[in-house]
Amino acid sequence: HKHDDLKMEFLQILPSMLEVTHDHLIFIQDTLQSIPASSLRVGDHLSDGEAVIAIQKVTRQGVYAPLTASGSLLVNDVLVSNYIAFQGSEYYSIGGMRFSCHWLSHTFNFPYRFWCTHASLCAKEKYTEVGISTRVDIPYQAIQWWFSKNSQSSWKIFFATPLL
Repeated sequence: HKHDDLKMEFLQILPSMLEVTHDHLIFIQDTLQSIPASSLRVGDHLSDGEAVIAIQKVTRQGVYAPLTASGSLLVNDVLVSNYIAFQGSEYYSIGGMRFSCHWLSHTFNFPYRFWCTHASLCAKEKYTEVGISTRVDIPYQAIQWWFSKNSQSSWKIFFATPLL
């Protein structure tokens, strides 16, 4: 995501002052498992060891989500994922097995990350009018459409995830 002018609602996590969208994945302490920001609760400990004391909604102008080779980055000393959760859960269930959203997204982005890191051909990435990379816009819309059908079919999740 990259859009300088788009206004969006974010969750502001205190005391770190981290601001992320509700579906953005954040790593929590101890397990270092990523969870959607919407699942974060007062008292949870972030990757920096600080306990969350408050979560409030704020509206900001500008939306940014860089893709890194590691799939994560430090924002205000808090480890966050490059990726989002699609169903308000940190896991996708496929055929009775659970996979972390971060792990699946990172795995299926491997070819693109490899191409960008080793060939340096991604510096001029283009974005839609709402700031979504043109590389992921159609797959993103397809996944959103599948999930909007309220079907929990494993095969739909299995085939939708690689599109990211």
